[in-house]
Amino acid sequence: MNSSQNVTIQTPFSFTLNATNVISASLVALQIIINLVGNIMVVVCFHRYSHLRTRCNYFIISLSLADICVALFAMPFWLVLQLTDNMERDVFFIISKKVYLFWSSMDILVGVASTTNLAAVSFDRQLAITSPFHYQTLLSHRNVIALIVATWIYSILITSGRIIDNQEFLRVYYIPLAVTFGCFLPLAAMIVMYGRIYWVARSQAVKLGNYSKDIKAAKTIAIVIGSFLVCWLPFFLFSLSVYLLLCCFHGGYRPEIIPGARAVKWMAYLNSCLNPIIYTCLNRPYRSAFYKMFKRCFHRERFRSYNHGHNTSQELHRNHHCADDTITFAITRKKGKGSISNDDSSTLKKQENQVVLLNGEDGHGV
Repeated sequence: MNSSQNVTIQTPFSFTLNATNVISASLVALQIIINLVGNIMVVVCFHRYSHLRTRCNYFIISLSLADICVALFAMPFWLVLQLTDNMERDVFFIISKKVYLFWSSMDILVGVASTTNLAAVSFDRQLAITSPFHYQTLLSHRNVIALIVATWIYSILITSGRIIDNQEFLRVYYIPLAVTFGCFLPLAAMIVMYGRIYWVARSQAVKLGNYSKDIKAAKTIAIVIGSFLVCWLPFFLFSLSVYLLLCCFHGGYRPEIIPGARAVKWMAYLNSCLNPIIYTCLNRPYRSAFYKMFKRCFHRERFRSYNHGHNTSQELHRNHHCADDTITFAITRKKGKGSISNDDSSTLKKQENQVVLLNGEDGHGV
């Protein structure tokens, strides 16, 4: 009786297939699909429609590429770890130590890249609104590319400390430094820059007609940053709590923290899925580009279906007329030669019967 109620399955690869683990893994898999579809559409629209290639959207594309890297290099490994009850104990039975190091490094890299790219977007909007007459000069196309490259170099430098194979260094020094410079410093910069944007918007209330487009873009990016805070802040606070438990209070690893780790990590990955949705709903140029692309794909599919059916109907109609012409030509030819003999009459009858069968007029033809 007890064995029939046991729904936990142990596999040879240290996987534990119970309802909680399978649901958790399924949710991560769903996030991967939504992430890839949404962010790839953002990149495709940026490439296809030239009016989207603005300075601000270059930073958004850099952010989308970071989110795509999350789906390709970070989330698949996290999905695998959902199928175990004790990640600390079973992780090296599932993947090798080098693969685990690669996953954790990429996880930090793309997370820091997201925060720094959002800070770069905030800097772009702040400069466009507070210094509109110098914006074109200060943030030229070359400077935009240089700033994007700098954000990724900054992310790589922060991630480089993770590859040091020293647990004492990682626990005592690296975790607080990575959280401070990878999350809180960029967020502090965003708060300062958006504070300046709000101050300029209020002081220039009479001239809002000149700034309406930039203010609207700033609101859109502010919502993106707000979603980032809601999704990522629990993860960073949880990481600091684990750091205090392991280092300051000399506590050990506890399996009880796994549900919390799953929840905050799922929230962090959710941000990569929300960004394309926010662009579609709140950014009119992107919303229009998405609509055009969907409409073109749908119209092309309908045209293919209609064209295939129309060509088939024309082919059947053409075959019917060709068969009728064959009968008429055969009869005319026989009449031109005079009387029709019995052999010729039987041959003609066979030809007519063959044409009728080809046309399907007996109910069983092609």
